[in-house]
Amino acid sequence: MELIPDATILESLDTVERAVEWFLHHPDPDLIFMDIQLADGLSFDIFKHSTIKSPVIFTTAFDQYTLRAFKVNSIGYLLKPIEKEELKMALDKYQNYYIPQDDRWKQLLEILQQPQSSPYRQRFLIKQGNQYNYLLVSDIHFIYSEDGVSFALDKEHKRFIIDESLDGIQTELDTDRFFRINRSQIVRIDSISEIHSWLNHRLKLKLSLNHLEMKHIVSRERVQDFKKWLDR
Repeated sequence: MELIPDATILESLDTVERAVEWFLHHPDPDLIFMDIQLADGLSFDIFKHSTIKSPVIFTTAFDQYTLRAFKVNSIGYLLKPIEKEELKMALDKYQNYYIPQDDRWKQLLEILQQPQSSPYRQRFLIKQGNQYNYLLVSDIHFIYSEDGVSFALDKEHKRFIIDESLDGIQTELDTDRFFRINRSQIVRIDSISEIHSWLNHRLKLKLSLNHLEMKHIVSRERVQDFKKWLDR
């Protein structure tokens, strides 16, 4: 068809009897064109014997069946001789509101498969001498502050300066992976190798990388939240 060049005509049926038989095996075509007067009766009789969920565009030389047509899936009622503009309006209505269900699921699947942007920080800009580079958050093992300067330690034991406060960095990290154990340290969950009880109801952590010989103590006021974080 000129107006829908990708359309495929599945079958042309000239009687109610043949139509009932065909819909028994093909219940859900995308769109149905129905002439109201068929060789052995009115096409409305098809609905008495078939369960049809597809939208229907009726074509007829008579206007007295309009109300009956819109009681049975009709999205268009075209009087013969059919004008191209009237047909186009009916097809536009179908394309706008009656997208085939398979296409709906296909569109939904495509949306779900699209990579979603993360709400969390993915990398930090790093200055090394006169050069700039970046550090992936996925490579960060441990973050701490010292004398007002923030540092990140990666999995290769390299240390980088991050030009942000620890407070700012904390708000940008994935809370499922990172936890601020005290005022000056943020640890990554998969960098924790051991957890021990410590003085004053605190906890002492051992990290898998600890060449800095730094103690990692979960402050008393953060212990309960730390346990909940581990127990998610």
